[in-house]
This record gives sequence, structure tokens and C-alpha cells, in this order.
Amino acid sequence: MLIKKSQIQSIVITKDREFKHRCITFLNNIAFNAEKIAVDNVAEAVAHIEQNPKVLNLVIDGKDFYSLLETYTEELKKLCGKADLVALMFVDKAVPEETLTNLNLSNLFIKRLPFEKGHFNEAFHNRGGKGGSGGIFPSVSLADSSKAGLSNAGLGGSSSAAKPAGPKKNLTAFEATAHVRDTIAMLNILDKNRSALEQLVKIGQIFNGLVGAFAYFAKKEGYQELRNLAIVVDEISRFYDKSDSESVSEAHYDLLYHSVKTSFLILQALRDNQTPKTELIDKAKEMHQVFLKTDELEKRDMVDQGEIDKLLESEGF
Repeated sequence: MLIKKSQIQSIVITKDREFKHRCITFLNNIAFNAEKIAVDNVAEAVAHIEQNPKVLNLVIDGKDFYSLLETYTEELKKLCGKADLVALMFVDKAVPEETLTNLNLSNLFIKRLPFEKGHFNEAFHNRGGKGGSGGIFPSVSLADSSKAGLSNAGLGGSSSAAKPAGPKKNLTAFEATAHVRDTIAMLNILDKNRSALEQLVKIGQIFNGLVGAFAYFAKKEGYQELRNLAIVVDEISRFYDKSDSESVSEAHYDLLYHSVKTSFLILQALRDNQTPKTELIDKAKEMHQVFLKTDELEKRDMVDQGEIDKLLESEGF
């Protein structure tokens, strides 16, 4: 049975709410708008895949389910057993070449975190670069990913394949700028109609997808501020998603507007490998302080720079 792209459903295996939301955001961004199912165990995922012919996209959280690559390879083969299914697994550490050779799964992509839109396009939208559904493509080894590869999350194969350093766009910031630019039209609708809460939800989903990506680059100036602003926008959206309010308050809209605008301006500088102006960094910090003092907005745990440094060092970056 031929399944149209608009009918293709996706399943996400994760125990992490943030991972789930970011996957859904990226899948929506590449026009997979059909149902997305999130599960926290392999058995349930296998059942959905086997029983529902429309489930042809699979995303696996390798942080929680890395054992599928080592101990539970038969379960992974069951997950990837459907001919037209494409699987994308995100990991936070290198995968030995021997492991991938033993798996011998032609419809599995393995990518290094953080997420990038290109990962989803390559795997799902392009079906492995072959066009149409059921494309066949090789797995990606991360065994030789270089330290510099952190900013190019889809690295695989030999580190000698890395492009030489030189003047170029910051691809992470370039992608993020495009996502944030998409929210401006939504923000304009909300500006004219404070009851257009569906626009706020969409804005929140986009910024939610950026929270984790910015955390990986927090050592670079501007990224910690961007992560904080992304959390501000996401939490404003979550507040209205959970509450009975029918319109956005002026105070919340003002905080939302300045957070989105400041994020966009900082990203414009970063995408060209420029240092954001001091006044932009100060504005970002000001908006974050306003957020912290706004009692009704939920405050999630923030990872400070020291913890991020320890994390990166422990992973060998």
C-alpha cells in the first residue's frame, strides 16, 4: 500500500518530555503533520509499528535507549523491520564502527546531538536522499567524530572529512534564525488579537525545540542568553496551554515580544560569527530577570556554566 507523505505517522521513543516536544516540532517543521505517538518503551513502539501501516517514521532517544545498539540489538532490528520505515536515533556519545557493522541496518540514521533540521530532512523528508518512500541509505558512524564536530551534529566517518576552518556562516545559528523568523508572523497575529492563543502555542513549540540546542554551545557568548530567552518564550506558551485564560495579558505579551525580538537580533549576529552587541546581551538578561520575577510562570531548573563545562569535559569535548 502506497502511503502519501501527508499520511505518514511518526513514533518517538523517549522518557524525556523535552526530547518528545523537540521531535514533534522538527517533524512539523518538515511538513510531517500526521499523528505523532510518543512511548517510553520498546515493546509498545514495536506494537504500533507492526499494527499501523502508516507509522513509517521512528525517532529514538539514544540517551535513554543506547542499549539498543549494544545489548538489545534484536529489539532494534524489530523496530526497523518494516521495509518502508525510516529510523533516526540521536546519541550523546560516539558509536563504535564495529557496533554499526554488526547491526547492518540500512534504514537507520544515527546522529550526534544536538538536533538539527537537516537530520530530519535527510532521514524523513528525503527518505535517505533517494526520494519517495522506502529509500535505502547507510548508517552513520560517529566513532571518529572530532571535538570540533559538536557544532556540526550530524558528523560521521573519519575526522579527516571535516572541512577546513575558514570564514563561513554559523550553521547552527543560521538554522535557528530561520526558525525564529517564522515566529514573527505569528507574533504579529497575536499583537493584533491577544486571543489568538494557537499562535502562541506554535511560537512556544519552535522555541522549545531550540532550548537544548543552545545549551550545547553555552560556552560561546550569546548562547546562554539565547537558551534563557527560549525558556522564557516556551514557559509563557505553556502557561496559556494549561490555564483557562482566553487571551494573553499585556505583561506576558510584552515579555514575549521582547524575548523573541532580542533572540532574533542575537542570532543575526551569531550566524555571521559576530559577537552580539553588549546592549543585546543586557536586554536578554533583563528579560530573563523579568521572567524570574513573574510568579505565575513556571521556573525550570537551569544548568549553570560550571555544570555545562563539566558535561562537555566528561564527554571529551
